Parts: sequence; C-alpha cells; structure tokens
Amino acid sequence: MPTTTPAPSQLQLAAQQFVQTALPRITAITQVFSAADNPDTLGQFLEQAITTLIQQRLGAKTLVSGVLHKTGSATDPRIIESIVHDPAKGPVSLQNGRLAIVDTKVAAGVIQIKAFASNLPKLGSRLATIHNVLYDRPAATVMGVIVRDPDPQKTSSLRRSNHQYHAWDAAVPKWCPVYILFAYRRGTYQPYLPAIEAFFSNLHKNFHPQL
Repeated sequence: MPTTTPAPSQLQLAAQQFVQTALPRITAITQVFSAADNPDTLGQFLEQAITTLIQQRLGAKTLVSGVLHKTGSATDPRIIESIVHDPAKGPVSLQNGRLAIVDTKVAAGVIQIKAFASNLPKLGSRLATIHNVLYDRPAATVMGVIVRDPDPQKTSSLRRSNHQYHAWDAAVPKWCPVYILFAYRRGTYQPYLPAIEAFFSNLHKNFHPQL
C-alpha cells in the first residue's frame, strides 16, 4: 500500500523538533570554528551534526558513505556521502571502515549532505548523475541537504526551461530536490521552514520513517 502523506500538523511537529535539536548544535559548532579560518573543518562538523539527526529519522535504514555498484555496470569511483542502505533488502557488498560498496539493490536512495550552497546547479547535476544509477527509483529518492545559506529563499529559486520552481519541490519532473535548512546571517541561524517541512514530507514518502 502506498504511504499516505502525514497531516500538516505532523510535518510541522517533526520540523519543529528537528529545529529545536539542530539549532543549539550547529550554533555551538559555529561559535568554535570560523568559516573564514576553518571552512573545511566547520563544514565537516555541520554536516556530521545534520547527518546524525537525519539518521535518527530513518528507523532501521542507515546512512553509509561509499560508492554505488550495479552488477554488470562500471562503478563511478566518486565517493557518495549518505547512501541510504536498507538492511531489509540485504547487506552492503563490502564494508571497509567508514566506507562501503553498496549494491543498488539494497540502496533506498541518497541524501547528499553539504554544509554550504556554493553552487546549487552543480549539486543538482551531481544528484542527477547519481539518480542515473538508481534510475528505477523516483528522482526524489536522491536528494541534497544544505545546512546553511545567507538567503535560502533566493538561492532555492531556480529557473529551468522557462519555468520558475523551488529547489526543494520534489514534484518537479526529473528533478532531485535540494533542501537548504537554515539561513545564516550576521552570526545567527534561522530555520527555513518551507524546505525543512518539504524535506520531512519527502523523507516520509520515500523512506517510510515514523515522523
């Protein structure tokens, strides 16, 4: 049976709980590391904080880093962060420390988590390439999550084939959605709720976690 979309109040509650937990963590991290002096370190800490919180919403499914492999096809050697492994469909092909080779048969999707939105169209192209490997799944099962941006609303507004759309809109045909979670301006984080709520809606529809 198809999964029904939870009532708006459930999505709003999930988004609020996520924000309440995430904000203190990413604020504390940002107070320790300066983006000017330590952009890579700051980025890794922010990404790990959000990865941990998303993992808690996936139930038995797990986020693993590595490569996707389809039997009989050449493997793209580029590392993918946060492949969604579904252990109910079988184990990963090979685990080597924090890295894994994941057969497409046991991959539910991908949640590519990045700290900053330096180039949204480039990220969209990368997600499309990953979806080519998971071509038998909906495009929305391959998604991007960006922790912060100075203006998420403006950055999320994209134009393609003379049509304006939001990067977080999973209903756009053949588009892998990208969710910018927080605005960061003058040392302060503000949640971008349209993207956060859309993210949880997509998460529920495609990975069936309990909100």
